[in-house]
Amino acid sequence: MIRFTGANVTVSDDGEREYTPRGPIWLRCEAIIGYYEHTVLVGGLKIWVMETAEQIGEKVRNEQLR
Repeated sequence: MIRFTGANVTVSDDGEREYTPRGPIWLRCEAIIGYYEHTVLVGGLKIWVMETAEQIGEKVRNEQLR
């Protein structure tokens, strides 16, 4: 299991996204099918997190090494 910080996302009038922490969320590494900036893809769902793509990738790699 990997712990992320869940995020709420608000979009301003000029299209800029702002992420605010929502609380911890735990995901099974095997369930993650992809990720990008502040977003983890699990099945058909997009889960917004506070972590950047680099931080998400590091957490996934560390879990896979266990």
